[in-house]
Amino acid sequence: MKKIIEILTIICFVAALAAVPIKTFSQPAAERLFYENRRAQPIPQPNVRNLLDGSFQSSLEKGFSDNFVFRDSILAFHTYIDKYILRKKVINDVIWTEDESPLLPRISSAPADIEEIKSKAERMSARMSRIRDITAENGGEFYFVGIPEQYSYFRSKYPDYVFNNDDFLSQQEDILFRILSEKGINYIDMNEEFDKAGRADSFYSFVDHHFTLKGAYETCKCLTEKILSETDKTPAPLSETDFEYKEVPNPYYGSRNRKLMGVYESKEHLFVPEFKERVPFLRTDNNEVRDSVIYNYFMDETAPITYETYMGGDIAETKIETHREELPDLLMFGDSFTNPMEMLLYTSFDESHFLDFRYYDEKSLSEYIKEYKPDIVVMVRDDTRYLDFTGNGKLL
Repeated sequence: MKKIIEILTIICFVAALAAVPIKTFSQPAAERLFYENRRAQPIPQPNVRNLLDGSFQSSLEKGFSDNFVFRDSILAFHTYIDKYILRKKVINDVIWTEDESPLLPRISSAPADIEEIKSKAERMSARMSRIRDITAENGGEFYFVGIPEQYSYFRSKYPDYVFNNDDFLSQQEDILFRILSEKGINYIDMNEEFDKAGRADSFYSFVDHHFTLKGAYETCKCLTEKILSETDKTPAPLSETDFEYKEVPNPYYGSRNRKLMGVYESKEHLFVPEFKERVPFLRTDNNEVRDSVIYNYFMDETAPITYETYMGGDIAETKIETHREELPDLLMFGDSFTNPMEMLLYTSFDESHFLDFRYYDEKSLSEYIKEYKPDIVVMVRDDTRYLDFTGNGKLL
């Protein structure tokens, strides 16, 4: 009897071990990992080539890890243990304190290299100067809009025991905008503008690295006011009296709280603009006509939503035509910070083109300007990307 029990125990143990890979390989492969906001590594199919060169084994390990049947539950349990049992302050590279502070990333400690900042700022400003000149040659005005990233905006809220990168961020801002001023490049330093507006917490998300719709509105308002005051271009003025901030009831998972695997209970919600008088428009994404909407979210209020609610996320090229020829045309390019700005700015212009050069590669920026001849060209970058020459920093 004892031997039978031992045999059954071994069988059950082996079955349990086998069940996990069987279930993992039999379920549909994941396309994206929601909490990590990235594509899942697919489980590879073996062939002669990948078996011989050894790539099958490494790809299989990554694919199995990303598609493991209990993956999210295990990571969530691990996060829970870190927070509530081990009482860690930094979890999954996110600073999670007991109070109502924003979730902020852990930043690598490194001294600010002033000479390197100056050198890169000179190179970036030279590229901006070239784009400004091309824009002017084609009848337009160029503007650079610099925006603090969430951790930069809230750097004073970092606990004393955590590095906040203030020295580098401050030096970079001072040097870059001084050089832009010397070169006569139109710019808006939104870090400074947010200070003037009272630096409200409501301008930025506590659970995501972007600003909120209120922060986006403040940025758009500064831009349109500057254009109206400094040029003969006349975009329609933007006012908060034109729309209402509509709260989306769905749970909001930003880039920070997603890293906490659903363990962090956020009270923050996204807001979308509800215009009192809708401006009709035709929307085209990557040369395909789309529904004339600027935001979209699940009607099921329990379904989680992300920052991709705004404009459908990052898109290589979006064109919005409002057929109001008395207004100027806009070309704005930048990373995901432009998404909520796009929802507001199209109402101030006749035709608006929004580009993200991380994905758009049909034409160079200079070619696009020469072909489209926009009245206003706007470059948008957050201060973690001011001196980054890739993507929207190429400026070729």
